[in-house]
Amino acid sequence: MIGFLKGTVHSKQDGKLLIEVRGVGYELFMPERDLGQLPGPGGEAFVHVHTAFRDDAISLFGFTSRERRQLFRLLLDVSGVGPKLAMNVLSDISAKDLLGVLARGECAVLETIHGVGKKTAARLCVDLKDRAAKVLMENGMEVHAAAPVSQHPSEGGDSVVSDAISALVNLGWRMSEVERAVAAVLEASPDAADLEQVITGALARLSTLQRSLR
Repeated sequence: MIGFLKGTVHSKQDGKLLIEVRGVGYELFMPERDLGQLPGPGGEAFVHVHTAFRDDAISLFGFTSRERRQLFRLLLDVSGVGPKLAMNVLSDISAKDLLGVLARGECAVLETIHGVGKKTAARLCVDLKDRAAKVLMENGMEVHAAAPVSQHPSEGGDSVVSDAISALVNLGWRMSEVERAVAAVLEASPDAADLEQVITGALARLSTLQRSLR
């Protein structure tokens, strides 16, 4: 079993990393959050690896920290959660925020993640609530209320931003992309308090991002 890989980035795209280690190229699936933290082609990278064995294939999953790999494995322990869905979860929300959400049993937050329905969100909360709280405690972190981008000082901003994020996620955009786009809109227009204005501005930024990745 491979525990980690250290080598040269050959390429990274579409949720995959190709890393060269002593003349051998290893292809790993990685959450977008992790992939985005790695250098471009030619750069040196160190990734923690989870090896998945199936009857017809052996798949490698890479993470930028041991803690994120641990969280990936926790997610896989939940009935109905496979590697693809676990990768979506870790792409859309940071490990710390996810642990907090699980420890607090905030199913509604999990439902905004691409691919997570009500039943799966409920299973995640029930199965991982105590384990997530334990991980937080072991790392010296308390179970605080979430502090996402929606905590904006504008009057009524919390409701507007959370509604905007929910609406955009329901349209199929990733949580991580939506949060950044909404944050950018609020930074550019601090007094924005109209839901339609926030959604329109965020959609424009998301569309621009999508075109730049083509």
